[in-house]
Amino acid sequence: MTNLPAPLDELKSALKPAGFAIVKETSEGFTAQITVTLATWALGSRKARRSLSLRFDAASRTGYLRESLMETSMGFAPPVFLAELWKQKGAEKTASLASRGPGGGGEVHFGNLRDELKSIIERAGWRFVYEAAKAP
Repeated sequence: MTNLPAPLDELKSALKPAGFAIVKETSEGFTAQITVTLATWALGSRKARRSLSLRFDAASRTGYLRESLMETSMGFAPPVFLAELWKQKGAEKTASLASRGPGGGGEVHFGNLRDELKSIIERAGWRFVYEAAKAP
C-alpha cells in the first residue's frame, strides 16, 4: 500500500472507539462497518449498519470519503421508542438515531467522524473530498 498517506494507522485508530471494524482493504484504501442493534423484541429486531470507505489517489494527493447508513427491521414490532435527528448543510448530512424496545435498544450516529477524518488527512498534506452521493 505504498500510495496511501502516512497517517493510515491514525485514520483506522480514529474509527475504533466508535466500534468500526475494517472489512476490506485495497491498495487504494479501506472500507469499515459497524452494525448497531437499535431495538429488540421477542420476534425480531431493528438494526442499523453504518459503512464508510476511504480511498486515496496518490497522483492528486486526495482522500475521498463515502458514507452510508442502512436500517433493517425483522419480525413483528411492538411499540418502540424512536428518536431521530437529521441535519443537512449543503450535501453533508449528519444524523443521530436512538431506539428502545422491550428487549433493549441502542443508538447510531452518522457523520460524527467526518471532521476528525478530514483533519487527519489534511494534516498529512492531502486534500479531502467528501463524496456525499456515492455509496462506499
